[in-house]
Amino acid sequence: MIQQIVHYVGSAIDPAAFAFSIIGSLFGFSGYVAHSTMAFEKPVTPNIIQDGLLSCLLLFFILYLVSRIVYMLADRSHIRDCTVKNDVVPNDNEAFHSRRELRLAFLMQRTSAISFKYSIRKYFLFFWFIILLCWIPWVIIYWPGALRDDTIPQMFQSLGLHRYYTQHPIFDTLIFGIFWHCGEMLGSLRYGLAIYTVCQTVALSFVSALSLCYLRKIGVPRLFAGLLLAFISTSYVVAGAVPTMSKDSLHALFMVPFSILFVEICRTRGSVLRRPLIIGAFIVLSCFVMMTKRTGLEVVVCASIFLFFAMYENRKKFVVGLLIAIALVQLAWLPLSQKMTDAEESPNKEIYGLIIQPLARVQAKDPDKISVSQHQAISNFADLDRAGKIYNPTRTDEATWTYNPDATISDKLKAVKVWFSVGTNNIVEYAKAYVGFTYGWSYLWQSFSYPTDSLYLFNNDYMKLWGSFLSDPEDAESILGPLMEIPDKPDFVTSAAYSLNQVGKKDVGNPLCSMGLYVTYLPLMIISYLVFRKQWIKAVAWTFLGFFVLALYLSPMALFWYPISVYFMLPIFGELMFCRFDK
Repeated sequence: MIQQIVHYVGSAIDPAAFAFSIIGSLFGFSGYVAHSTMAFEKPVTPNIIQDGLLSCLLLFFILYLVSRIVYMLADRSHIRDCTVKNDVVPNDNEAFHSRRELRLAFLMQRTSAISFKYSIRKYFLFFWFIILLCWIPWVIIYWPGALRDDTIPQMFQSLGLHRYYTQHPIFDTLIFGIFWHCGEMLGSLRYGLAIYTVCQTVALSFVSALSLCYLRKIGVPRLFAGLLLAFISTSYVVAGAVPTMSKDSLHALFMVPFSILFVEICRTRGSVLRRPLIIGAFIVLSCFVMMTKRTGLEVVVCASIFLFFAMYENRKKFVVGLLIAIALVQLAWLPLSQKMTDAEESPNKEIYGLIIQPLARVQAKDPDKISVSQHQAISNFADLDRAGKIYNPTRTDEATWTYNPDATISDKLKAVKVWFSVGTNNIVEYAKAYVGFTYGWSYLWQSFSYPTDSLYLFNNDYMKLWGSFLSDPEDAESILGPLMEIPDKPDFVTSAAYSLNQVGKKDVGNPLCSMGLYVTYLPLMIISYLVFRKQWIKAVAWTFLGFFVLALYLSPMALFWYPISVYFMLPIFGELMFCRFDK
């Protein structure tokens, strides 16, 4: 096997692996320079460039070697006939090699496709049990669960302590509210958090086991099915997100089954939509994906356009189902939920940060490069002077704070013209601005840590922020008091939690705990293989993952909460390289 790998890697250059390695190493170079200069706030010295090029070259060879091996295994998985001819009597050496080949074939070759119902009946309980068993230690370490910062304002809304607003999906806030009210009835908010942690653990393990059953249905090789089971069960990026109350982990609960359905519609070229149950599931899951993420609508619609052209059958059913889902969310759920909760509508202004951020950098570094007339042209859209003063190179939130919500379409068009005209003379500064808040999505040596408890949310700065949500800021401590209690845990659990918290604090992080590996490199590896092997239908199936990743790159910052859904979806899309799309 080792000899085959060495021979294969050393043979003719694989264009797919070469292209992936080139693009990946460019991401690595830009990430290294941005990280070394603190998002270009420090000067880019020749030493940084030299070290960046060396790391880029090393990364290129590593990526090429790894992708060449993965692509070889993917190509090999499509070979079905690896049997020994019966009319030849092998000698001992040949018999040994034949047995070895058969063992490798058993592990590496795709298996026969089976029905989804049979796959669930035969494998689901096994997968579900293994995943739950492996996640139990994580739940114990995190018990009663960890909160994301946005979850605190959502809690205030659901408990009637603050008016609802639409910056966070109302559906998520209402779901969380059920558990907070349960905690109140039981005597402590901690009980509500604990119940949510248990329910989410069971639900996420359920859909994860379902995804593995689907992969077995379409005939993935046994080796990779086992590796994916190990990834879902033991990977830090997956298991660490399970015992957290956040809108991102809740969103993953619906993204996984929707991804399964999306891939299946593409695999069958739409014929699966003949069944009313499937079209119904598509409508329901589309609604949940849109209701639990503000960018869900855009991701679903953009990917569905590609899927439409890949379908041979039931295009009308598909379009009608998609339109029904959009209408249910946009014309029914959103207005009704806002009216029911008396929610204040928050302006969706994050996208404008893409325009203001590079202008803010130019204003901060060299304001003379923006003329008076350009300042006047954009004044009704954003306050550039203020944007330059509060410019933050690693996120666009500060830039969007200067956006004028009363800006008209004409003002926005003028802003685009100013953005373009300033950019033509400041290409380098624009590149630094965009790389500054996106390099975290692709930098392999910057790991992150999930919080193992909620105590980080109760320091002085955060408590002042939570107090600002309440009519009496002094009430923040009494309301949040049950969540501020330090849980009494055994020493070995406390030690494990401390070790996990240190994962993201190292100068050179573990690539397996970085966002870059899962958000950029693995999706890029998959699509590179599919495109260069001309597996266009599979490439269409990949677009749902691709547009979700694109939405991450367009988000205000590279925050570790955002890509949780990607970690749970990757097994479904990773196996596109190792299965066939036979109808």
